[in-house]
Amino acid sequence: MRSEINKVKAGPTKEFFVSMITRDILLPDAIVELIDNSIDGIKRQKVSKYNDYYIHVNFDQESFKIEDNCGGIDLAIATDYAFVFGKPQEARDKEERVETTGTFGIGMKRALFKMGQEFEVSSKSKNSEFVLKVNVADWMKEDEWDFPLVSSDDTVNYDEKECGTTIIVTKLFSGISQSFHYNAFINEIINTVRRKTNSEIKNGLTITINGSKIEGSFLSIAMGGNVMPYKYTFDSNNITVMILAGISTETNPDKAGWYVYCNNREILSADKTSLTTWKDDSDNEGIKYHNDYATFRGFVFFTSKYPEMLPWNTSKTGIDSSSMIYKETRPHMIDAFKVITAELKKLAKLDEEIRTAITQDLKKQTPKEIHYYAATEISNRTNISFIDPYIRQFENEASKIPMTTISYKAELELVDKVKKALDVSKIIKMLA
Repeated sequence: MRSEINKVKAGPTKEFFVSMITRDILLPDAIVELIDNSIDGIKRQKVSKYNDYYIHVNFDQESFKIEDNCGGIDLAIATDYAFVFGKPQEARDKEERVETTGTFGIGMKRALFKMGQEFEVSSKSKNSEFVLKVNVADWMKEDEWDFPLVSSDDTVNYDEKECGTTIIVTKLFSGISQSFHYNAFINEIINTVRRKTNSEIKNGLTITINGSKIEGSFLSIAMGGNVMPYKYTFDSNNITVMILAGISTETNPDKAGWYVYCNNREILSADKTSLTTWKDDSDNEGIKYHNDYATFRGFVFFTSKYPEMLPWNTSKTGIDSSSMIYKETRPHMIDAFKVITAELKKLAKLDEEIRTAITQDLKKQTPKEIHYYAATEISNRTNISFIDPYIRQFENEASKIPMTTISYKAELELVDKVKKALDVSKIIKMLA
């Protein structure tokens, strides 16, 4: 007879855990997670400019490698926190708070498990260094969840410029290896990295992929003359929210919509759905997207030293619309949306000649690149009206044109024929 049992096993298997954390993230986003870890290393050093830092990413069908000089991982942090699945509260309490993207404690591990069967992490910080190697298949067989250190030393003394981390993944999974072979997929990785790290690139950070330097590609809005953007900023529960909306000199409809960032990481791009402020196929109120709004650009920047409170999902690829801070922010986004789209509605209703003239003049305005650092320099302003001044301007110019009256007699029969042929009676009536 069995003795009394007072508990049942409920722990996850490694196979299930690894399968679940790698399933909901695409390879380009996994690579961005590793780049984000490097960027967080810079942020922890509290420097204002990133010109002295680099992140080099190289891959082929055999291996993936990322190396940086972004400060490294301290040995004590590596052994106690950095490789734990999930960020312990003890680690949160001990760390000095900065506006990082590291939140849930699974990003680096998820990326490594996503790509291959073996990985090595080596890192140098000011006073320590270590090398860690993992064979995933062997690790899966063990009950122990910890990773083995090949070597470690906490008696070293490195200069800041020597501090950094190198990660190498080998024995790539076949799907990953094949993806790294296709130029189209490589371009997708480059574009994803460029889009997600624009602000850091603008701030001086060098990122290369297979030897090619990634250049920033910034969105812009018109500023100058009659045109100024809407801007509203507020603080709530240790989070600063900055909302910026305006019109672009570029009329590409693919770029129209809302862009949302959490601690500089782009979470939402060119959104034109009810998740933000638009009307889609659901029964929500609002404006359904039309190419009349192709110049609309809206930006929301959430920043906080408590990244776990920001409104992003665990893979940092989408908005958690149930988040309280997002619920608090969305009405302010709607306010900004109504102001800018009201101006675009005015423009759409104008006579073609005036509308064309205004549009051409708007395109002459100097575009302002928009990223977090540029947005902070723009003054708060919510009372926006730029179409009315244009209308008055063109009306005033038209009123200054000298006019005269033409009057002469003609045979009534001939006049009636001309009126009938040209249908000028309506025009005469309008001018009367």
